[in-house]
Amino acid sequence: MTLSGNEHPRDRDFRDLNLELAGLDAGQIKRFLSPEGKEYLQNQKTGKHKDNLSLLDILLLTDPLYQQKFLELASRIEDIEDLLERHLAQLNTVLEQQEAHLADIRANAYQLPDGSRVYLDTESGAVYREDGSRLSNEEVEQIIWEDGNPSWQAYRSGESAIDDTRRKIGETESYRDDVVTDIKHRMRDHHSPMDHDTLDEVLDQLEREMPSHAVEFERNANASDLSSVFHQRHAGIMPDIVPEALDAEAVTSIPDFTVSEGVTANGLGKPS
Repeated sequence: MTLSGNEHPRDRDFRDLNLELAGLDAGQIKRFLSPEGKEYLQNQKTGKHKDNLSLLDILLLTDPLYQQKFLELASRIEDIEDLLERHLAQLNTVLEQQEAHLADIRANAYQLPDGSRVYLDTESGAVYREDGSRLSNEEVEQIIWEDGNPSWQAYRSGESAIDDTRRKIGETESYRDDVVTDIKHRMRDHHSPMDHDTLDEVLDQLEREMPSHAVEFERNANASDLSSVFHQRHAGIMPDIVPEALDAEAVTSIPDFTVSEGVTANGLGKPS
């Protein structure tokens, strides 16, 4: 691009900044600006200009499309962080329940004289210690099983469930720390900010690398929210809060159903 005279690119940005700000949401971007950027934004109506704005400041203050993409990314990250917090809380609750269940299984297991807990494989008839070693026929013959002794299948199922939940917790924490937090740090890089294409790429990365169980958790949460809104609308109540993830048009298009006496919700009369 050709500049007139000795005009510096930053001078050109300042020249048009007030015009550009008319189409930008300065309130939302303020928290992403450098101290210099915040000061400029506060004083821009007075004509006071700063010559030490960061590259990120300039992009956010002069490029409406960049700001739109940047705020879209920031909003998605906030949603994902809330999602992960709730998902981890649920997983940890499940883990506590599973560990308590396994503790009950172990408490009711048959114990050998040396204290080892053993379990009967109800399919093969073999007996196993918790470390997976198999008892000899002679050792098995000494066992007198009692009602309530859990099976090998029950013990292995309990262990497997715990391992699976711990795996999900680890995957969720890794995604949060290695992907989400890394992208947040990159969004705060004022000297080498992400360009338009990179903003698109990292937004896609957030979705692509989210663990499948977290995706399923979000899908179920959204379905639950929509169901709650539907039932409120069905009862003729306008929901106080409509979840952001829901399609506003879909929510407002849900009809208010009123059920007259003697008529069921499907329009058929009550059986006599």
